[in-house]
Amino acid sequence: MEVEGHAFSDKVPRLLVHLFNELHSGSNIRIDVINERKDASALDGNDLLELGFSPSQARAPCGVVEYTVKELRALFGSKTKPLSDHSLCLLHEAKKAGGAKVTSCE
Repeated sequence: MEVEGHAFSDKVPRLLVHLFNELHSGSNIRIDVINERKDASALDGNDLLELGFSPSQARAPCGVVEYTVKELRALFGSKTKPLSDHSLCLLHEAKKAGGAKVTSCE
């Protein structure tokens, strides 16, 4: 499916193809886990503002992914102190290295 020139995954229609591939193939996250976490792609920065991200963080398109404390510590180190058991994070496509990188969490 394509919306505004962006191709969405057939397997998880709320995710852009490249984000689905990064999560499922690149990070070996099962489709049922992706669906359970409600991972999604945002095409509009206003959607990100409504989720509580700051204007400087609200750059779209990007992925909105929920991480547990354990997953965040694996990504950012053991000193990471999330505000809750789960945090919403933004994934932006990494232009140089390929794939996606976590850019900010709420």
